[in-house]
Amino acid sequence: ISINILPDKIRSLFKFEFFNAMQSKSFNSVFENDGNCVISAPTGSGKTVLFELAIIRLHLNNKNSVNFSNYKILYMAPTKALCTERYHDWSKKFNVMNISVGLLTSDTSFMEADKVRKSDIIICTPEKWDLLTRRWSDYSKLFELVKLLLIDEVHVLRNKRGSTLEAVTTRMNRMCNSLRIIALSATVPNIEDISNWLRLSSQSQLPANTLTFGEEYRAVKLNRIVYGYNMTSNNDFQFDTFLNSKLIEVLHNHSAGKPVLIFCATRSISISTAKYLHENLQGIFSDFNRAGANSIKDRDLTKMLSNGVAFHHAGLSYEDRQAVEKNFLNGAVKVLCSTSTLSVGVNLPAYLVVVKGTKAWVEGELKEYSELDILQMIGRAGRPQFETEGCAVIMTYSGEKENYERLIKGSEKLESCLHLNFIEHLAAEVSLHTVTSVESAVDWLKSTFFYSRFKINPLAYSEIKELRNGNLNLDARLTNFCRQKLQELLSYKIISENENSYGSTEFGDSMSKHYILFETMKTFLRNPPNQGFRQILDAFSLSSEFKEIRLKHQEKRLFKEINASPILKYPLKSKDVRETHSKIFLLIQYELGGLEFPNYNGSIKLHSNFVSDKTYIFKQAPRIIRCMIDVFSEKKDAGSLLAALKLGRCINGKCWEDTAMSLRQLEGIGLAYVRKFANNDVCSLQAASLLERSQIEYYLGMKPGNGSKIKKDLEKIPKLDIQAKFLNDTLSKDFQFVQTTLSVEVKVVNSISTWHSKMLVADIVVVVDNMELIDFRRIPLSKIQNSKSYNLTVNLRSKNQNLRCYAFCSEIAGIKSIAQLDLSSIPGWKFQKLIVQNAEEVHQNITEVSHNLIFEDLENNKNELHHEEKQKEEKDKCDDDDDDDDDDDDELDKLLVNATKKKQKITNVTESEFSQMHRHQQKHQLRADGKYECNHLCRDKQHCRHLCCKQGL
Repeated sequence: ISINILPDKIRSLFKFEFFNAMQSKSFNSVFENDGNCVISAPTGSGKTVLFELAIIRLHLNNKNSVNFSNYKILYMAPTKALCTERYHDWSKKFNVMNISVGLLTSDTSFMEADKVRKSDIIICTPEKWDLLTRRWSDYSKLFELVKLLLIDEVHVLRNKRGSTLEAVTTRMNRMCNSLRIIALSATVPNIEDISNWLRLSSQSQLPANTLTFGEEYRAVKLNRIVYGYNMTSNNDFQFDTFLNSKLIEVLHNHSAGKPVLIFCATRSISISTAKYLHENLQGIFSDFNRAGANSIKDRDLTKMLSNGVAFHHAGLSYEDRQAVEKNFLNGAVKVLCSTSTLSVGVNLPAYLVVVKGTKAWVEGELKEYSELDILQMIGRAGRPQFETEGCAVIMTYSGEKENYERLIKGSEKLESCLHLNFIEHLAAEVSLHTVTSVESAVDWLKSTFFYSRFKINPLAYSEIKELRNGNLNLDARLTNFCRQKLQELLSYKIISENENSYGSTEFGDSMSKHYILFETMKTFLRNPPNQGFRQILDAFSLSSEFKEIRLKHQEKRLFKEINASPILKYPLKSKDVRETHSKIFLLIQYELGGLEFPNYNGSIKLHSNFVSDKTYIFKQAPRIIRCMIDVFSEKKDAGSLLAALKLGRCINGKCWEDTAMSLRQLEGIGLAYVRKFANNDVCSLQAASLLERSQIEYYLGMKPGNGSKIKKDLEKIPKLDIQAKFLNDTLSKDFQFVQTTLSVEVKVVNSISTWHSKMLVADIVVVVDNMELIDFRRIPLSKIQNSKSYNLTVNLRSKNQNLRCYAFCSEIAGIKSIAQLDLSSIPGWKFQKLIVQNAEEVHQNITEVSHNLIFEDLENNKNELHHEEKQKEEKDKCDDDDDDDDDDDDELDKLLVNATKKKQKITNVTESEFSQMHRHQQKHQLRADGKYECNHLCRDKQHCRHLCCKQGL
């Protein structure tokens, strides 16, 4: 089909005159109809053009419509690299149509996010969109505008991350009106199951339009070969070294002297492979363009360039990476060894692609490549502008050969992974009110891809015990599965049940909103009350979100030395580091304390992975801590809440609060400048803000004028002020407490609401004795520029209680204001009245305690008798045992008589004696901890035998 079929202004989007065979056969379904489409085609067949045709159709229909309205197009791809590549491509391409494109990732700031929401095309990963749609009520207007959903690489459904894509696509299909879905997939044999899941439309029960294309539709014919090698050792690094010798043979047999791209597991392996080829590659490549080579700074690269070999990874400087890419394109480099990141985003097609080993360095260890990674890598093979065929070779263990052969042939059926983390997605649906009962949970489950496959192949899901009960039909198994998971959520108060209807609790809403795993929530919910900072940091380190991080054997010495650092704030009790959560515990403190990396023979090899783990932890930390804060706030756990808030500020500022390290939050201030400030007794942001520019320059050894940037940064830090006062106070009707009305006023003194492009938020906490939470709220600083006041009801039981109001800036460590309330304004007689009115209750408690004390005295006296008798026996060694027993019995008889008299004296109280006892009760003095002093006359109450003397009544 010629592109002339499109309107004149649209043709310029395409750099070709005719659509290829695959695009032409899909044209009618994609461009001339509005139904959902699922297209399966090989990599490199031009599938992206189909997305562009769907976008153009929506734009033209909307533009020509009488009821013109805004619309949004959502594009989802499984990796950030794919999203970024699509963003750069479409930003330029659709600019001529005035269609704006926005990229939404975890790195997007709030200012950029606002711009993205105004874009016509929103590009993001499924995880990011899942996070947004879990807050459906907050963004409902945005979601209503989404009219076209484009799903790239839908075959990732078989990966564990695919469960998120499945859940969020199901949610959009159920909750968005008039939504069209276009899903593109690599070759899979059961593509019709995806069509049955997505349906022709949300109102139809018919399957989506299904288009399947084989390898013959690929623009360049691709020869795909898998070599399996036997290796007695299971060491992956030894296996990689072994593959070097086999690589020469592969290049000799399959390269035809044309450009080769070799994908390696790690940066170091890409370098070592390139060095090996430079030294041993002879006679295969001879016509490389030496004259056109771009200059390179790296010495190793420069040396290899003479043989047409190079390596490429993110550790190279930007200039050298650019030079290597240009050299590969112009023929100066014939063999390029790279990490898998080059398979996405950089257009460097090669005739031959070799995947050297099928494992990559992922999150601190070697793991098998995902299916998407393999398809992306071999998709680089073939150069349409030069030849009609290409070649891809996968080198792996012999035991994995069949798996990869099935993968590249597209013969492995697609299965769902939703059941593996079903409980998190179920909790999210309860939070969105999609699921309110077991029946509605089953109904929701039936609208997923999981159900499409489960009814066809239930054995694929037998790892879940509720799903493999052969005595029940499939729907009954699903009902049991949903009921069991709902009960599990109910037992941890993630959801609640009211009149046979399930609803999300505050815990459940927080879990869904912050994307927290169920195992992590259980850790937080089981946390004892009023934990200190160390305990909260320890609970955070146990989060299941960090389960991908591993403590490797070679890292144990590294973390042992970090643990032994004299400036580490919370060292481990054990000198040896054995657990992964201990590694996380120390990694956080390493960053907050500005510790130096241990320097011993071999430590530098661990630095890259150390930094990678640290970056991952700090990236996940904010949402986990926000969930902790929500949990402790809901539990009214003031002590744990204050500790979690402090941890959040430290993580945001990457420093310890209330130390000189807080100065590191300023732009341009590193560890060296922090030490210089500390040497001059400047140890906080407040102290630094009092300095003149010239003082800053003097302390830091700067040239005149260079301190102005730091001074301006200090002036932009917000200054919080919180004030509180009692408005009135009254005795409660039951005389249990003094009820007061507290007025709280908070404001930003210098009218600042943002800092370093971050929107700032104030955390306001009101507590009694730092244990009882009265109130917690979060207010954007933009809303308290002119002060904000509100009233609270506070119940007080003792004049000795401490009432404090805190105001913190959650994004900046060290910015706070505290108001301590003076209880002297409340008349003392009101607290005394509580003592008088509660005398009867105190009397009852004292009666019970006294009764217990009598028998405690009895037991003590008995023990003393035995002790004295033993001493006597040792002295005389001739007393008769029967006589001793008789003596004991006589003494015990006396004690029992006395005990009975004491008990009768206490319990047989007449009405005439009751008023006298009231007066007696008033003599009990109130202790600082709110308990009463007993009336024992012991000289040293802390060391006598009476429990009441030590702990009070």
